[in-house]
Order: sequence, then C-alpha cells, then structure tokens
Amino acid sequence: CYKVTKCAPLEPGRIGMTKVDAAARSVPCLTHDQLRELGALAVRIRDLYGSEQDIEWGVRDGVFHLFQTRPITTRPAAPAAPSGALSPYVAPQPEPILNGTLWSRMDIGEIFVGLMTPLGLSFARYYQRNVHTDCAGALGVRDTGEADLHMGFYQGHVYLNISYSSYLLAQCLPTRDQRHFTSRFVSEEVDLADYENPFGTFPGGMEDLLSTVHWLQHTAREMTQMKSRSQQMVDARLYEFDRARGLDLTRMSRRELHGELHRDLAWFHDMHIGYMPYYINAFAFYGLLTELCARWLGSDGVGLQNRVKTDMSSLRTVESAKEVWSVAQAAKNDPAVLRIIKDEPLEDIARLLREDPAGQRFWDRHMEPFLRANGTRGHQEMEITHPRWIDDPSYIFQMIRRYVADGFSIDDILRRSSGWSDDSREVLGRLPMPKRQVLDTVISLYALCSELRETTRMSMITSIWLVRNVVYEVGRRLVADGVLHSADEIAHLDFEDVRRYLAGDEAAVHVFDRARIDAARRLHEHNKRLPEPPLTFVGVHDITASVRPAADGARLEGLAASPGRIVGRARIVEDLVWQADEFEAGEILVTRYTDASWTPLFAIAGGVVTDIGSMLSHSSIVAREFHVPSVVNTKDATQRINTGDLIVVDGDAGTVEVVESADTDPQGPPGAAGTPAGATTD
Repeated sequence: CYKVTKCAPLEPGRIGMTKVDAAARSVPCLTHDQLRELGALAVRIRDLYGSEQDIEWGVRDGVFHLFQTRPITTRPAAPAAPSGALSPYVAPQPEPILNGTLWSRMDIGEIFVGLMTPLGLSFARYYQRNVHTDCAGALGVRDTGEADLHMGFYQGHVYLNISYSSYLLAQCLPTRDQRHFTSRFVSEEVDLADYENPFGTFPGGMEDLLSTVHWLQHTAREMTQMKSRSQQMVDARLYEFDRARGLDLTRMSRRELHGELHRDLAWFHDMHIGYMPYYINAFAFYGLLTELCARWLGSDGVGLQNRVKTDMSSLRTVESAKEVWSVAQAAKNDPAVLRIIKDEPLEDIARLLREDPAGQRFWDRHMEPFLRANGTRGHQEMEITHPRWIDDPSYIFQMIRRYVADGFSIDDILRRSSGWSDDSREVLGRLPMPKRQVLDTVISLYALCSELRETTRMSMITSIWLVRNVVYEVGRRLVADGVLHSADEIAHLDFEDVRRYLAGDEAAVHVFDRARIDAARRLHEHNKRLPEPPLTFVGVHDITASVRPAADGARLEGLAASPGRIVGRARIVEDLVWQADEFEAGEILVTRYTDASWTPLFAIAGGVVTDIGSMLSHSSIVAREFHVPSVVNTKDATQRINTGDLIVVDGDAGTVEVVESADTDPQGPPGAAGTPAGATTD
C-alpha cells in the first residue's frame, strides 16, 4: 500500500486532508501486535452486540479508542456482473459465447481507464445503453447490434467486447477481416493463435452488400464533412461552457434540474457520436501505417510510425502544457500573486486570489481564459466523481509552483519536440516515388485525424462535465437533507437513481436506499483491494487463480511507447493533484496509468513508465510529442520500483532497469541531491 494523503488536524478546530511524509508512505500505520489487539477488540464488540458491526476507532500514543459502532445491515455484495463474478457480461449468455468472448480495456478510450466508483460505473452503463450503439453507427456500421453486448464490467473496470465489436465492424471494408480490428486491442496476455470469434462472421449475401454500400456512402460523407463538423463541435463547446458558467443550479427546482440533465445528456450523446470517427480513424490510419512500414521498409521501418508526428502546435492537449507555462509566467511576474500561489494551502488559493486586487486581475486576465480553454479536463473523465480543473484548480497551482521553481521555459518544450521529422523523411526517401506517396498520404491522414481527435475531445469531455454539475447539485441537496452522510457518498450512488429522482416526485429517502448505498460502498472498497485485472482476456477470469508473486529482479519489460533512452531517478506518483509539486524536472515518472490531465507534468519529465498502456493511448502520443522516452504496460512497475531508484528507461527496446536502489544511494532521497539525468535518442 502506498498512501499519499491522510486526514489530520491542520490547525486548532480544523481537520482536513494533508500529505503523509514521504518516508512513511509505504510504512504500515499499525504494528502486527496492534493489528492483533484491534482484531481481538473487534471480535469482543461483535460478540457483545451479537451481530457484525461497523466500528469507528482511533489510536493515540499506542492506545486504541472506540468512537462508535453500528450493526452492518446491508445485503451481501452483488457479483461483478449479472452473468457472474467471473465474466464482464451484464446479462446471461450461452456457454460458447460466455467462454469464448475476447474482452479488452486496452485503447478503449482513456476516459474509462482504471477502477471506477459505483456512480462512474452506472454512468458508463448509461453510456452503453444510450450512446455506444449510435457511436458504432457513426463509423458507418449499418447493423449496430444489441447494446448489452458491446461492453462489460469486471471488478469495477470497464471492458469492450472485442468479439462482438469485430463481428459488427466486419460490415465495414477496412475491418472485413476481423483480425485487423482484433489485433489492435490485444495485449501480450492473450495468444490469438487458437482464438475463434464465438459470434462467427457477419452474414454475407444481400446483407453484406447492403452494409458495404451503406459504409461507402457514410465514409464519403464523413471525409467531406470531418473538418467542418470539428469546427461545429468546437463552437458548440464554447457556447455550452459559457452557458453552464452562467447558470446557478442551486436556485433551480427539481423539475428544472431534470430539464437541465435531459438537455445535457442529449448533448453528451451528440458529442460522443461526433468524436468517435476521429478516434477510430486515427487508429485505422496508424494501423495501416504500421503495416506498410513493415512490408516496404523491413527492419528500417521498425518504429518509424512512432516517430511520425504532426506539428506540436496542432495538438490541443500538448498546447495545454504551454498554456500552463504562460499562466505560470504571469504569476511569476506579479509578486503578490506568486506569494499566494506558493505559500497558501491549495484549497484556499482560488478564494484568496479573488479577494486580492492583484489576484483578481490575474484571475480575470489569465486563469479565466485558461479555464475556458482547458478547465473541463480532469483525471479519468468518465468517472464523474473526479473534479475537473475548473472545479478544483489545485493541480494547476501545483504545476505553476513547479514551473516557477524550475525556471522552466516554453522554449524547452519546443526544443524537445523538434527534430523527429527529418529522420522520418530520410527513411521515407529510400522508397520508390509511388510507395513514398502512399505513405505520405497515410501519414497526412493519420496526422489530420489525430489533430481533429484532439480538438473534438474537449467537446466530448465538456459534455461529461455538464452532467457532473447536475449530479453533484443533486448530491449537495441530498447531503443537506440528511439522505447522504457527506459529499463523499455521492460516489456510491447509482446514476439511474439520480435520473429517476429528478424525473418524478418520489421522496429522496425512498429513491436513494441507504442499504444499497452502503452495499455499493463495500463492493467498491473490495474492488480497490483486488489486484489489477488483465488488460485483455478470453472468456472468464478468476482473479484467485491468476495472482502470482512478482518475479525477482530489477528488469521490467513493457511496450516501447516513445523512443529514446534515459537514466534518471524514479518518482512514484499515485495522486496527481497532491504530488505534482514533489516532481522534480528530469525525474522519471512512474505511475499506474496516465491520461490527458497529466500532460503538464510530461513537459518536465525525463521519462515515463506506466503499469498500463498501449502504443496509441493518449499518454503514449503525448510522450512522443514531448520527445520523452516511455515504456508502458509494464504491469507492476509501481510495485517493483521505488521513489529515488536510479533507473534506465529504454523507449526503443521497451525495457526498464533499476541500476541503483534508493536505499543504497549515498546522496540521500530524491530532491536532496538527485542524480543528473541524461538521455540519448535515436
């Protein structure tokens, strides 16, 4: 366990969250003897009351203190999915389908990556039922199939049904051969040598002809409208953002909130459908580029596709890091503003800036434009319990502190991302003109789709933020009415209950059943303690049979996501907001996974290593844009590497090696006198 924050007294009469000292983050808070004493005490309490108890306790100066106890009355935890705890299916399936389905959570969209709360999972279920099939239609699929078969849920994680998706996508010419789609979503955990799709192949004959004609007509429209639709989505995002900032949801009646949620969900639907073609087409052109490079360039083409890049300024996510730097520069140039950002507690900075004349000017001139452009970003955006930057700008203030402290220059970013295309052109120049023109065309289409994907992604995640606003206003009212004990319990609600509550006049206490809320909380806590489930698997997965001790040794293998080789000190980051200010420029970021919200940290990272990831995950793309060596999908880097270890990251070979343990570093812990990091890139 690696614990970054704790609840502790901050000042007389005030308790809040604060950091755990770095040296204590991996240290148990109780000794074995204390654990035995606490267990014996819990058994005595259970025996005294004659039933299982939920006990609140504390320890001070080695002495345990009991605060309160209450009986556990919740029903037993439900299985991971209706079809059984070992399968992601949400409905019972025939044995051949149950045991033969290929499931994946690799490259299915970073908004879904990672463990989700009950509220997040239920919102993902809403997406499955009401949005995802229409997203398939946006790709030119004539028969979009059954909503319940497209996705699944396992141990709090969202999975895509690759078997069913490839079966339906066989209606489209580029994915007529199911292997073209299936291979893009399979990690090394699965061997496809003997795999057969349990759904078979899509019907031929007239059905095939109709589907092909439909796809051709749809694709022709898409290619002519993709740029204009992107601009329409950008304009709509700004309008909806400004409109939302002008609303006061606290003054709305229950019926008015229902109308607002209905409107937001409609826009949520449209933005996801608009975004999906850019997302999938970027994958398709990248896959074609990889195939052509291997066929025409052989060993010279290995990794070429990873070096092909668009102009950095065209990527909206990378642009956000430059904009954070600009805000940091503005703060640095105003001593009063910089003092507030550097010295005040994170949770108070926004308020104190607005109360200070200089701070208010800074907020109006710099923070407001930045938040309008980037404020709806956040960690794992489909998980609506996570605040966005505009809801909680603490992470931005952390990055301002970091950029100012490091004297970081925007020129560093620009220099870092330059110089890749020349190498690409040299390799391409060896090809005959016809083949070079084909590759140039594929590269241009990939670059265009990547750019449009980045641009429209902001519209897609803004639509989620709008829904979040309404849900949290409902949660605020439930806390005020005593239905929820605190705002933390919003995470354990069911999204369908929120919709049902707003749509009717039933009492909140009846809609939001206390037993179900507690059961959801306990199931989520159970999922948090489980090992990370695999990225891909076939059929069912038994976590108890798959757990194996981590291999000894200090060499890890993963996917080579961004080329280059670097030696540097590792920094484990579990909580982005709380730990951003600890990260030193040039350190190697080691974390479970990243998404777009981590981009400002990439600008100062020497390298990136993750437990989860793929070649086309957002983090890998940004790492390549920043010219940061990166290895992803190492499975357990966060468990086998410690903060302060000296490690070698080889982004060409896909390996990470610990060459010196932090325990043996004569210079002390990271941050005291870190080893200089050097990188050589090809």
